[in-house]
Amino acid sequence: MHLCRLIKPGDRVLDVGTNVGYYTLMFAQLVGPQGRVLGIEASPRTFDLVSTTVEFNGLSSHVSSHPAGTCTR
Repeated sequence: MHLCRLIKPGDRVLDVGTNVGYYTLMFAQLVGPQGRVLGIEASPRTFDLVSTTVEFNGLSSHVSSHPAGTCTR
């Protein structure tokens, strides 16, 4: 995957639309504990899943998830 070549240890990554956190976890492994991943998920149910996944995998120290969404009229 092209993103894997771009993301390095210590980087900061914004994951918009995290869904269940597949890429969030991959990004967390790539940035390591010295980096940060910020995940944004609009669906409350899915946000609960990604939050649980991050915590279960012991990544809470450098991954934070936020329930948010945007829209236009």
